[in-house]
Amino acid sequence: MFCIIRHVRYVQLGRRYFTSSMCSLQKDVGGPAYASGPSLQSRCKEADDTQEAEKNSKKHQKEMAFAEVINVKKSSLRLTRDSTPVCATVIHPGLLPDNFGDVAHPSLVGILRTASFARIYAMHVPMNEEGQTFLEYNHMTSGSYTFIASTQVDIFPGMYDSAVPKWPLEVKMEGGHIGRTSLSTVSTMTTCTQPDPQTLMTQVTQVVLVDKVTRRPTPIKDKWRDKYQAQCVRGQPLVIRRQDVPSSGPLSVYQVKIAWSDTDMYRHTNYSNYVRFAVDAVHDALHLGRLDGALTEKDVRAGVRQLRVVYLGESVEGDVLRVQVWRGDGDRCVVCSMEKEGQVINQVTLSYFPAAC
Repeated sequence: MFCIIRHVRYVQLGRRYFTSSMCSLQKDVGGPAYASGPSLQSRCKEADDTQEAEKNSKKHQKEMAFAEVINVKKSSLRLTRDSTPVCATVIHPGLLPDNFGDVAHPSLVGILRTASFARIYAMHVPMNEEGQTFLEYNHMTSGSYTFIASTQVDIFPGMYDSAVPKWPLEVKMEGGHIGRTSLSTVSTMTTCTQPDPQTLMTQVTQVVLVDKVTRRPTPIKDKWRDKYQAQCVRGQPLVIRRQDVPSSGPLSVYQVKIAWSDTDMYRHTNYSNYVRFAVDAVHDALHLGRLDGALTEKDVRAGVRQLRVVYLGESVEGDVLRVQVWRGDGDRCVVCSMEKEGQVINQVTLSYFPAAC
């Protein structure tokens, strides 16, 4: 926004400089620039008057635009005072400019990363004087890595409605289920519009505790399960089954080489980047006409309604993934299956809203 406003300011300064220069030129030559019509001096005055009106109008528009920015600034990232280890609420400043796609809709990856940031914040930032975090996650997972095993995201129409404010946002965190080696959390993202906040998305995220040396699942201590399981809101883990590649029907193939920038602190591909690969593969399949009418460009522009991802393996910098895309079950649904050296390591299922009439 700053860059755009600065550019507009430069344009305004350029206009003023050009108009002032032409008025000075007329004064120097002692006559109008044209043989007929209003004098240049009168035109310069009209231009100045118009410019002043435009300036006042733009100033008002700028003030209105910055009102949202000021509100965001006041709504810095924080946990609300009523947060508890079993139900924490994070106030997030909102979506960033680079979280939006080519049709001014929030991008799927941008939505995921915003929710992920709030989740991580609640899990690692103390919410009281005792130093407790959400689910005492920092202690529950101490000594282990946590890898995402599966996630499901349900997105509501308001997420794609430009009239619904996305600054700031409220993300409510609840425990989902605590198993032997894994646990799930439930995130609900809403607007901060009171008294009627609007739900924008919900996400269930299943993570597995992994030994730092063997990178194999490691058990959660019984004391954490005994302490928090009864207060969790899901009675079972999020299990997403792997789907077989269809033996017949349209199939599109897309290839990805993992770059260093695709990896995270665990030195493997970040979970959200598999979703990005899938979205790119779907667009490629559409461009090549290989989805047999399962999805249209207008459907894609309407936005993702539901995302389901299962993580079955890892990839690292330099790996090459083969992404196969086919029509899924249900309307406007596609499946993206990613293989590394012949083994399926990830599958993403995308369901879209219907195109607007």
